[in-house]
Amino acid sequence: MMALCNVECVEKIGSFLEINYGKLSTNESGRVTTVTELHGNSETISGFGTIVISWAKMCKKSQFGKTQEDEALVRQWIEYAVCYGNYVGLAQTARQVLKELNAVLALRSYFVGSSQTLADIVLYYVLHGVMVSN
Repeated sequence: MMALCNVECVEKIGSFLEINYGKLSTNESGRVTTVTELHGNSETISGFGTIVISWAKMCKKSQFGKTQEDEALVRQWIEYAVCYGNYVGLAQTARQVLKELNAVLALRSYFVGSSQTLADIVLYYVLHGVMVSN
């Protein structure tokens, strides 16, 4: 089974966000890591969700919606992507995840609020390969 919350997926999200993300790698436990410059200091960041959230904070346009509640929901969807995204390579899991997301999007155009957020971007890139192959 291939992990979908991997270096390639994080690179695509970084490119979409127009972040100069530098070098990404996988550490000994399989987590995506990067070194980021924050306020003149180099900091190693580890973990899919941690990296994309920290990058989104660097964007000129807010990627977290309009309210604190929106931001909490965005973070929940990113956690959903991390928890289930790595298992959508299994046909049964893929069907279940796509069914759940289809039910959510049947009622609205975006996962959070009325405009695109980091949740939409992350779920798109995590699920893109599954959607193309199904």
